[in-house]
Amino acid sequence: MIHSPLYDAKFLARLESLRLIARRAHEGVRNGERRSVRRGTSQEFADHRSYVTGDDLRFIDWNLYGRLDKLFIKLFLEEEDLVLALVVDTSASMGFGAPETKLRLALRLALSLGYIALLNQEKVALLGGGDRLVSIDATVRGKSGLFPLVQALEKFKAEGKTNLNNILSRCGELLKKSGIIVVFSDLLDVEGYDDGVLNLSSRGHEVILIHTLCSDELKPQLEGDLSLKDSETGDLLDVTFSPQMREYYTNALSNFLNRSREFALKHGFSYILWDGLASIETMVTTVLRERGILK
Repeated sequence: MIHSPLYDAKFLARLESLRLIARRAHEGVRNGERRSVRRGTSQEFADHRSYVTGDDLRFIDWNLYGRLDKLFIKLFLEEEDLVLALVVDTSASMGFGAPETKLRLALRLALSLGYIALLNQEKVALLGGGDRLVSIDATVRGKSGLFPLVQALEKFKAEGKTNLNNILSRCGELLKKSGIIVVFSDLLDVEGYDDGVLNLSSRGHEVILIHTLCSDELKPQLEGDLSLKDSETGDLLDVTFSPQMREYYTNALSNFLNRSREFALKHGFSYILWDGLASIETMVTTVLRERGILK
């Protein structure tokens, strides 16, 4: 039994019919589609999952149907696998937000995507850090990988400064085979993140940016004279949050978000803004499906 504030067995059970979609052709993966364990070149049995409309009837386990009166698909291991790499920004700024911090939102969504990949016998790698890569956990696969994935996610704490270019470039060096890399970050880095993301793409990885911000950042409920503290540097800034300042902030935020979207569009990355107002279930079962990341 897994006991973790990140783990919700009932919610994860609702994700069992979903699968990741790979848009690029990766090493060991057929062009134009994600690797499917039930089409493995090996006949080594791996697991079962529930049948969903559209599955190949040749892989139904009829013996199991005779015993349980339910349809299940047999899954087989392949010689090569699609790797899903979950890269979590753990810098101090990710500790902001209420009732859930940006980091907690990112970890819950990362767990959901990791769980979907594990169910389909795909490999899941978990990496994280702020200004340097501080956590590299062994790649896991299959249902047995769920517990170590949850344990590893729970270790992440929001602390330190941000250097996304360094983190992402280091990830590219460590992940030898191309795959899907999902980056969870507020993208609040004065040095930017372009070089790091482009480094991943140049190595053949398919990049998905989950821009994680909180509602207080998108629509701050501030007014009057304030002393603001930078969560990463500790620097203080005295400001008067007047209507003019609110307008200035709104314009700066709009430019920041537009620039992030345009960067992703220009280079062919998937970009999704998540403000925490949409539930985790809506993000997974609706938004990510509509954006062609899951099916």
